[in-house]
Amino acid sequence: METFSTRYRALVEVRVFHEYYADRTGEWLRIVPDKSTRQVLANHGLVFRRSPSGFLVTVQTASDNRPMKLLDDMELVFELTYVHAEAAQKADLPKTKQGAEATLYVMGNDLAFVAALTPPALLETPADNLQLIENIRFTPEIEMEKITDRALLGKIRISGKQGLGDYGLLKPNGEIRTERQPNGNWNIPTFTVKVNVPAN
Repeated sequence: METFSTRYRALVEVRVFHEYYADRTGEWLRIVPDKSTRQVLANHGLVFRRSPSGFLVTVQTASDNRPMKLLDDMELVFELTYVHAEAAQKADLPKTKQGAEATLYVMGNDLAFVAALTPPALLETPADNLQLIENIRFTPEIEMEKITDRALLGKIRISGKQGLGDYGLLKPNGEIRTERQPNGNWNIPTFTVKVNVPAN
């Protein structure tokens, strides 16, 4: 009689590097799944875990290394906020080239694929690919100069759809891309966000 076993494997990791904070992301940036994503995580057998440099999403897989639930229609959205007002000042994130309005950073594996960025980068600032940055006028009380820890800084979107090449989460055969290497280490699909503080 054939038996099936399930297990959790890493699906994707996102790492954020800042010129001042290095990979100590938790010291300046809060990353949380939004309300709809919390439901998607539960429905698709996914688990969100914070890491020192960002976050990791694990997925429940069958013995053939395929997710237990289809991920093609899945989109995960993670909201970014500063941990406190002082972190906002030290982070000193660049605005858009126009510099007229505060900037909401919206990045994702699908956007990076369309923009033909070099994997694994989701975004590197200052960015030439401004389609990765949505220039949104915040209300006056939460302009960048008056930012608080409650102001939304940006969003990271992770799409499960096929056809994203090296930015996809699955192989063409439907297996997750996480693999154990001959040395015993795990090779996990990892996307990076690099923040270069502009010179004053």
